Order: sequence, then C-alpha cells, then structure tokens
Amino acid sequence: MDCEMPEMDGFEATMQIRKEKEPSNVHIPIIPLTGHAPGEERKKRIEARMTTI
Repeated sequence: MDCEMPEMDGFEATMQIRKEKEPSNVHIPIIPLTGHAPGEERKKRIEARMTTI
C-alpha cells in the first residue's frame, strides 16, 4: 500500500479495508510502502493495522 497516495493516503485506505472486512474475519495482508526512513511512521502503520514485516 502506497502510504503517500493522493486524495486518500495508504493509511486511510488500509483503515477502510480493515473496517469493511472485519465482520468476515478475513485477514488481508497490507504491506506499507513509503520513501520515509524506517520507524519514522511506525505508529501510523500500527494504528492503521498494516501488516508488519
């Protein structure tokens, strides 16, 4: 997931996907992609429930 997409960034998109799929108990791996240094946006990735590797 591109964390810096225009209009709806990857964090917001991930949260929307998680919200829609939560009732079905289906886990979709979402790997964050960003040009920022590792750890710089770690809290945002965790809050959005992105898959950590």
